[in-house]
Amino acid sequence: MNKKIYLLIIAFIFSVAIYAQDSETAKRDSIASAKAEGKKPVDEVWGSTMLIDAQTSFVPAKGKLELVIQHRFANLNNGIHDLFGLYGASNIRMSLSYSVIDQLMIGLSTEKDNKYQELFAKAKLMEQTVNNCIPFSLTLYGNATISGHEKKYYGVDSTYKFKDRMSYFGQLIIARKFCKEFSLEAGVSYSHINKVEGVKVVDTSATEITTSYKGIYENDIIGISAGARINFYNYMSFLLEYDQGFFAKVGENQMLFPKPNLGIAYEIATPTHCFQVFCSSYRGLNQQHNFVKNQFDFKKKLGLMLGFNITIRLR
Repeated sequence: MNKKIYLLIIAFIFSVAIYAQDSETAKRDSIASAKAEGKKPVDEVWGSTMLIDAQTSFVPAKGKLELVIQHRFANLNNGIHDLFGLYGASNIRMSLSYSVIDQLMIGLSTEKDNKYQELFAKAKLMEQTVNNCIPFSLTLYGNATISGHEKKYYGVDSTYKFKDRMSYFGQLIIARKFCKEFSLEAGVSYSHINKVEGVKVVDTSATEITTSYKGIYENDIIGISAGARINFYNYMSFLLEYDQGFFAKVGENQMLFPKPNLGIAYEIATPTHCFQVFCSSYRGLNQQHNFVKNQFDFKKKLGLMLGFNITIRLR
């Protein structure tokens, strides 16, 4: 009888030791799992690679193919006569991009109004993590664009060069998801257009009359952007965006200073689709064009346009 009691005591001690060891292992595994989970990047910061007119910090996962269709109606100036611009002439841009790796996507696009053919890339430099070890995302976006205008658009044929068609844009975007309902981003950009529209200037102050052409836009513009996403119910959000360009150097008197853009949108986003309907003051659908040349004033009906973006992400 005593032997049985001893055996039971030994078995009980042994089982307690095993249980304690298993509990400690499970605890360590749980901590390791939590740490691994915390290092993961936050998800659903943005519903699309596009905010309204600007890029977001979002880069789709490796192997994703994304089609974006941007449609901009005419301005609201004519009111109900052309259904607030819906019956007016529209501008359209279509882009197709592919994520080579999780941190890099490349793509091509074409725009109707200015016949822009664009090659672009977006690289994820840093990504916000769940545990806030990395508190924000940092993304670099850039493009090179060729205009399809006829030669005469750039002046007399003798002065035309192919490089006149080229323009470039680069932007650094910093973004943070503060909670499930709110994301914020800001960006600083540089825009360059090789040749801008000019006006003929005749100088009669000297002994002989001289004729020259002065650009009405600055070739180089520094830009700032800010945007927010406010998620209010499941896949539905409100979007806000503001963009403003500044002369990179002192402009001449005849140069037009770029007007800012203000946009507000309603968005429905799922893992594979995103639809945005909005009102903004950018007519163009190319970023360097907008930062350099925009003359639409959002404080007037003439400067406001309705539009929509459709994003389709293929797995």
